[in-house]
Amino acid sequence: MLPEYYDTFRQSYNDSLDRLLADFELLCAGGIDQAGLTAYQQSVIEVCTGMEDTWLTGADEIVGSFEELCEMVYLLGTGQATETSGIRHKLADMHDLYDKCIKARKCKLSIALMERNEGRYLKEWLEYHILMGAEHFYVYDHGSTDDSLEVLATYAKQGTVEIIPVEGEYLPTQIAVYNDALARARYSAEYLAFIDTDEFLMPMRHDRAIDAIDDIFSTYENNPFKSPGSCAAGGIGINWRVYGSSGHKTPADGLVIDEYRYRGPDDLMINAHIKTICKPLCVDKIINPHFAIYKPGYWCISEHGSLIPGAFFYDSKGDILRLNHYYVKSEEEYVTRRLNFKRSEAGRQRLATEEEVKRTNEIYDDCAVRFIPDGTYHQKHP
Repeated sequence: MLPEYYDTFRQSYNDSLDRLLADFELLCAGGIDQAGLTAYQQSVIEVCTGMEDTWLTGADEIVGSFEELCEMVYLLGTGQATETSGIRHKLADMHDLYDKCIKARKCKLSIALMERNEGRYLKEWLEYHILMGAEHFYVYDHGSTDDSLEVLATYAKQGTVEIIPVEGEYLPTQIAVYNDALARARYSAEYLAFIDTDEFLMPMRHDRAIDAIDDIFSTYENNPFKSPGSCAAGGIGINWRVYGSSGHKTPADGLVIDEYRYRGPDDLMINAHIKTICKPLCVDKIINPHFAIYKPGYWCISEHGSLIPGAFFYDSKGDILRLNHYYVKSEEEYVTRRLNFKRSEAGRQRLATEEEVKRTNEIYDDCAVRFIPDGTYHQKHP
């Protein structure tokens, strides 16, 4: 919870509990009946739902307590319970849950990721983005059968990663989880990025991606698209630079950012794709994996302040911040992924044409090598 919202929502939460207690006392004083208890139960549901819709997403213990409260009211209404003191005690005890479950903190950058069977690459991807300034990750596991969950478990214990299991067809599920991450991050992170495990935020002038993001947002707060009294820069569209196999026939043993150093030219059509880094408070909803719908007065801009109206931007320089997209990796991995590509996953990423794939090894570009550390993630996860 961002500190500027923490006290406000804490007060709203406690006021709601006090109101529910007062309403329950009025109900008891007037004589408890089925209709009154049903109406009261509905009030409890509406209070909880209203909080979930705004800022309570992810506070499972609080939500669970509201559900327990509803169950207690139900038992009272059906005659399976006769004492009213339990409901009073429950409402009193719930006051303590806010400080227990919700912490005031300043999280600058969170990242939302949906993955399946990416255990081979998760450690490098997480460690790299921690180095880039990411403080928190919402990782939606889409039915992994490899060691993905084992890799993630270490980071979950540290509080860096939230693991959320999901299922369903890839594209609609991905849109759903991105909107879930948006709700979770709305009052918990200043910035939220939506990227995949083969995508690496790459600052070209700064030492960390978070510094580049800060610089872009601060530079274009007063851009021509601004409406009076609001900041137009609600999100940044980051263009791809798609990397090829770099001559690897089989999966490389080393780090992705080290082993794959050849990419396609800037004007390769697939590089027109953007991914989004947004201010969660400025976004209404996510409509596809690449783009968001912003609240009135806010737009998506490029690294140089141009308005980006959709999921593509055709004038990217990629000289401040770009997204290194290790789309191909080894020839073996690329062929396997292409053969196993499902129609239901067609929105996950556009399949490059064979001509585009051939061109992804044209340019030697080792800009990522400067970020290879001597420490924790130099050796890949076994």
